[in-house]
Amino acid sequence: FNFRDNYYLDADDDTHLLQPAFTLVNARISIGNHEDTWELALLGKNLTDRIWAPNGTDIPLTDGKFFQLTSPPRTFALQFNVKY
Repeated sequence: FNFRDNYYLDADDDTHLLQPAFTLVNARISIGNHEDTWELALLGKNLTDRIWAPNGTDIPLTDGKFFQLTSPPRTFALQFNVKY
């Protein structure tokens, strides 16, 4: 779990660029052998599929316009590691 409190995406504290508080949930489960030479893992990120803005700013020379980047959606990955 990763909790993030309210924060502004730019330095001038524009209310349009206020990111409300949210919690991210990521998980990882793995299995491997006793000698620790291999591992198979299933990973999940943003499991609640929360949309949030990691970045944003005002657009220069415009009146009240801004942009925001959005977070990646829920993702899964299968990972296989081998040590030799």
